[in-house]
Order: sequence, then structure tokens, then C-alpha cells
Amino acid sequence: MKWIAKKVACAALALLAAGACADLKKFAFPMAKFVPDQFVFDNQVGLFKGKYHTGVDFAGAKDAQILAVNFGKVEVVVPVGPKDFGLGNCVILSHLLPDGNKLYSLYGHLSRINEDIKPGVWVAQGHPVGIVGGSAWGELNKYPIHVHFEFKTAPVLGSPKKPAGKEQEVWFGYQSTPSEEWGYLDPYKIIGKVEALSFDEVGRGSGKQPLYWAEYDRLGGPSGFGVASGDVQRKGPTGQTVRYQRFTLPGKPDRLLAEGNTGVYAISGPMVEAFLAADIATLGSPLQGEHDAERSKAGTTGRIMEFEKGALVWSAKHGGFAVTGVTWERYQRFQTTAGKFGFPKASPSGGKQAFEGGSLPAE
Repeated sequence: MKWIAKKVACAALALLAAGACADLKKFAFPMAKFVPDQFVFDNQVGLFKGKYHTGVDFAGAKDAQILAVNFGKVEVVVPVGPKDFGLGNCVILSHLLPDGNKLYSLYGHLSRINEDIKPGVWVAQGHPVGIVGGSAWGELNKYPIHVHFEFKTAPVLGSPKKPAGKEQEVWFGYQSTPSEEWGYLDPYKIIGKVEALSFDEVGRGSGKQPLYWAEYDRLGGPSGFGVASGDVQRKGPTGQTVRYQRFTLPGKPDRLLAEGNTGVYAISGPMVEAFLAADIATLGSPLQGEHDAERSKAGTTGRIMEFEKGALVWSAKHGGFAVTGVTWERYQRFQTTAGKFGFPKASPSGGKQAFEGGSLPAE
């Protein structure tokens, strides 16, 4: 449990760029108001005396909302029924930690699950997950209405781990030996103490499925693509919003995700600096991801990425430059990198832009 126990201090986060502290939030309680309950982590009283409680029961008023404890993604939704193993209506969320690991929160015995809570949906901290208990053992045990809440190391209803020689309990929520052996974590050691990445602070989350984070997941998330260091929004040539965010992964060049009218696209390596140096108000929204450019007549190879009003064109020989406006229109007529002009050698200057094969007029 070393990864969960370490203190998260902004100055110590090698994965986060300067100013990224705003992307962190400490875990909160799953209810706005609750009654402290006797059934806490590893408590051995109650219906299953002599067993170890794998979470904390938070009791509350009837119809009280159960809230996401941090920004996260819905991983598991289980309705009350024969396969709920005593947890009733149940939801599991995943949360991204600054070190690239994930932590999972479970909300059990819900009387109902909110309609917008579906696998794959991202939710902000405090977003309603459902209504407090009354399903499965949350009703049958005749204890006060409550949510059975867990932190665990895998998105499963039962135990994330199985100690040698031990068997999973038939009814989930209790185990035969101390819960940490089975992959559970004490909520009171997490809530208000441990932080997770909270992209809702930069305009994400809110219960909707952002294409931005769907693409981020596809590319490998924090361990495969990197950790976010801030969100930027700029206006394009037709007034549309172009959003982009920089990601940092130790030992690899920074990457970007850029989102415009047509989708979300990754930008990597030297194309990142070319994009950051470009004028989005002139370039517009990305139309497709970066890809290999055709070899020029001078034998130069590189990368190109098309936008609404131009392109980013990069080569190791000359660097990366934006080609926009009337220059882009003429450049396209000459087959871009494969044609007469080849790769750009500089940004526009003095009403023209220099290319390998000559210059083109520029605004």
C-alpha cells in the first residue's frame, strides 16, 4: 500500500508541470450529511460477528443523495438482484492518482442508481450517484438506512485480492481476515488526506461523457499518455472554441490533446511546440491527427497535421511551422510537401513564407 500512503505534495510531483496543483482534489465523504456509524472498517460487530467489515457504513436521511467522492469514471453498475452478493444496487468509480495508479470507490445498498450513471461516463466530485440505501442487505439487516462504502484496488464487487488458503465470503462487505489483506483500504485514511486528479476543475466531468477523456483513455491514460498539466481554450477563426491540454510522461516528450469542432486529436513530439507557437485564431480547429507527410523533392521527410484554415508542417531539417490563409490555399494547389515548394523553412515574414522550393505570398 506504499503508493496510497505517500503524501501528495505539489512540489514533489514529478509527473505534474508547474501550476498543476489546481488539478488535484482530496477525496470527500459520499454524503453531505451523515450519522457516524458503528460499522467502520474492520469492525467485527453486526450481522456477521467475527468477520471483518470491508468498508464504512454511512447512515443518512431517507432519499439523501450519495455523491462521487472525487472526479472519476463509472466502471461498474450492478442492479439489485441475484448477482449483487448482498450489495444491492451498486456503483464502482475509478479515480486517477498523481502517481499513475488508480483507486476505486464502491457505493452499495443504494435504493436507486441515477439514470446518468452508466459505465464509461465521467463524473465530477460531488456528482449524485444514487439515493441512500435500502437494497439487499442494506434493507434486510434492519440497520439504519445507509450506504456501504469501500475503497479498493480493483473494480470488482468482491475482493481485489485472495490471500493464500482463504475463500471469498458468500456475502460481500465482510471478510474472514483483516480487510487490507483482501485489497480494501480504510476510507478514514483516504478521505480528506489523499488526492486524485480532478479534471472537472478545468471544465471536464459534470456527468457527461467527454470525447476528450474517451480519447485519453484510448491512448493509455496517465500511465500510457501522461498526466495533465492544465487546460487552455482559444477562439478559432469562426469564433469556435479550440481546447487543448498538455500531458507529461517521465522520459518522453510532452504530448497534447486538441479538441475542436470535428473531434479530439493527439499531438506529440516536436509537433507540440509547432502547435503552441501557432496562432489558433488563424489556424482553426484540427481536422485530423498528425501523420507522415509525403517526401519532398529535396528528399526531406516529416509530419503534417491539417486544420480548418491551414496545417502544421514539421521536418527535422527545418523545424515546424504553421501554413495558413492564402499561403495554405496555394500550397495545397502545389501538392503540399510533395510538390514544387516542399517543406516550409520559416514562419511568414515580410508578406511571404519561405519553403524549400521558393516562397509563397503570405498575409
